[in-house]
Amino acid sequence: MKLSMVISAAAAAAVLTACSSGTKTVSEVQPTTSAVSPESVVFSWQQAYEEKLNSFRSSDKYVPGTSGSMFDLHDLDGDGTPELVISPSAENDAACEIYTMSGSSAVLVGTSGTKGTFGFIPAQKAISFWYNGKNFELREFFAVKEGKLVTLKKFYNNRSAVSSGGRMNYEIDNETVRVAEYERVLAGFTSDTELRIGRKFTFADQSLNYAVHYSESWGAVLTEQQKEFYTSVLTERLADGSADAAYELCDIDHDNVPELIYSEGGHNGAVCTVYRTDGFTISQTAAIPTRDGRLAFDPQNNICYDFTSRVSEVYAADGTASGTAPSDNMVMCGRKYILREDTLADAFR
Repeated sequence: MKLSMVISAAAAAAVLTACSSGTKTVSEVQPTTSAVSPESVVFSWQQAYEEKLNSFRSSDKYVPGTSGSMFDLHDLDGDGTPELVISPSAENDAACEIYTMSGSSAVLVGTSGTKGTFGFIPAQKAISFWYNGKNFELREFFAVKEGKLVTLKKFYNNRSAVSSGGRMNYEIDNETVRVAEYERVLAGFTSDTELRIGRKFTFADQSLNYAVHYSESWGAVLTEQQKEFYTSVLTERLADGSADAAYELCDIDHDNVPELIYSEGGHNGAVCTVYRTDGFTISQTAAIPTRDGRLAFDPQNNICYDFTSRVSEVYAADGTASGTAPSDNMVMCGRKYILREDTLADAFR
């Protein structure tokens, strides 16, 4: 729907001044449009990952279409360089291939996940794996370290077997522990919000190009004032949002200035709100209910929509309805960064 909320430079400055002493306010800088093109921002990983993606797309493992093969770029080890995650399909047994940079090459770290995705806990830099077998449950947490997938903790229990007369057993790293200890250590991982990684970009030409040459460039592209506008919105949202709220920058209208997507959560029906700035004001343009807190963006047609089995509402970046049918170029956006006080600036670096 079209929304009318507009925040002026003065209002954004007031929010920033109130919440962060020493922060440069919006009024202290002149409104400018970014002169930096995202495609002019060069990272050392781009060529290697693009070659790996094109190689996969040419292989017999590739499944075309928005329900087929997809991929993701996400910094899993916290070193500032994203890992490349390739999701062969959404089938039950489809595990993701995880690549990291070693010198100038993309090297395979390992595989993880089911249905083409895996859980990732940003606060722990931990990859989560959960498997329910017959009368047992297995949970493992991994981390990417020095080009390898390293086990952090492994949890096993057979509590579901008790109803069948079995003896209850709880283990951490293959050692038997008491239930209280098991739950305490496990909560150290599960108490933090988890993201789903793997199925973010389709392999269609423009979504692949957007992923490699646009999606990681916004910290260099945005002006300080544009960053402050968006930070002011996130600061307000942080005050009244849920624990699993998230956000992301995405250039829906292809003007080289990204919109801010705020996701209120990862649940079915979670609303994604779109904000855009013209350099002088920031406006809330659309609020779209989604199936998992992520908004689909089509970089070929410059539209966004809720990706379900049947697309019902399609919007341009200014919030107006669009009659354009989405293409196979799809980017799922809105949940790249969990919204916390210590992650407010993560998208702008």
